[in-house]
Amino acid sequence: MEKPALKQFELSWIFIRAMTIDFIKSVPDEYWMASPHPDYSSFAKQARHMVWISGLYNDALKNKKINLENKKNCFNGELDRIKIINNLNKQDLILKNFLQNISHQEADSYEMDFFGTKIGLYEFLNNMIQHESIHHGIWTFYAKSSGYQTPKTWQSNWKL
Repeated sequence: MEKPALKQFELSWIFIRAMTIDFIKSVPDEYWMASPHPDYSSFAKQARHMVWISGLYNDALKNKKINLENKKNCFNGELDRIKIINNLNKQDLILKNFLQNISHQEADSYEMDFFGTKIGLYEFLNNMIQHESIHHGIWTFYAKSSGYQTPKTWQSNWKL
């Protein structure tokens, strides 16, 4: 049986994650370890953060609780661009498997402890999209302040 809300999330996630990977691929080598502001980590660390958060989210979906102690368990923390992209893809496969295996009934009754607040599955999935989008805004600042172009997909989809 089709699960339209989950399918819509999956399509939205595929889109936003593709935008993330496009940006990671497009950052010029000379800016990979740079930050435009002392209060912000380097772009490489921003990209690694996305892997760690994806692993945290997948752990939370499985265990129905955000556990920050598990944030760095999915990736050793290297700042290698290809390893980061490969690990993002790995986390996406874990997410896809979760979405394919949860039933309507489970999805509708799902409840997670989100930093002490009980939220449902759909609210959590929306938070995932929001978090990824926040980083997209930050990365636009990185590109603009450093003088390099955003990826063509960003220019055509976001006009950034």
